[in-house]
Amino acid sequence: MLAVAYIVYSNADSFASRAAAILRDDAGFSGAQDLKGLKRYRSGSVDMLELKDSPVYADWLDDIGTDMIIFLSRHSSAKGVVSFTAHAEGNWSDRNGLGGKPHSLAVAAPERMLSFLKAMKEVSGGIEVVYEATHHGPLLNTPSCFVELGPDAVITDRDRDDLIKKLEKGVYSMLYGNTPSYDKVAVGIGGMHYSARFTKYALEGKYAFSHIMPKYYVDEVSMIQQAIDKSTIRPDIAVIEWKSINSVSRNRILKALEELGIDYERV
Repeated sequence: MLAVAYIVYSNADSFASRAAAILRDDAGFSGAQDLKGLKRYRSGSVDMLELKDSPVYADWLDDIGTDMIIFLSRHSSAKGVVSFTAHAEGNWSDRNGLGGKPHSLAVAAPERMLSFLKAMKEVSGGIEVVYEATHHGPLLNTPSCFVELGPDAVITDRDRDDLIKKLEKGVYSMLYGNTPSYDKVAVGIGGMHYSARFTKYALEGKYAFSHIMPKYYVDEVSMIQQAIDKSTIRPDIAVIEWKSINSVSRNRILKALEELGIDYERV
């Protein structure tokens, strides 16, 4: 029987390994079996797969045959702000130093990411809950996303398992919860890597975001087509963080959206 969803993590990531162990115990995952030389666990229709290397290079995961892949990962932050985050994968430019392929986006899962963020907001206890912009690999046609907690270096050993238990609620919501309420599926354009404004509107029920293109890639206007196409649900609209983008770039974006028949909203 094929798994409806896979939870994937790397044993090279100590935080993700600990989170996976807690999930396995709490959700009653069975003992390890072999898949391509890797450990695979099962609970009902959900499998968990332990990679030996970073998941950002695991383009081969399309071959496992499933409806959804959720990557558990340690979150890194130069500012040291503890956050629960979610994001789609892909490279907006010709750079692919962290997996995937240049100018290529994976298939985003907007409803699943929104389920995670809404669940985390309910239990976060004041810890930041935020979308990250689309970045890094792997490049998959299977709908997927990363859900993260970190940075690990500033989380005490005493707090780590409590925070992982909260993360667990978000993963359960993605797998078993009701479809979250929202008005429109959207592509986000503009703003910084941490999309606080888009997150705010999503948590208010206005949008479920698929891909988010940060302001430093807005001149890659040809990628907007992929941002529309590479989503489990075709976006209804582009939401543009208006003041973060100069007028020349905005005009190019608006022209591209018009050619694609996609409306936009300013925020």
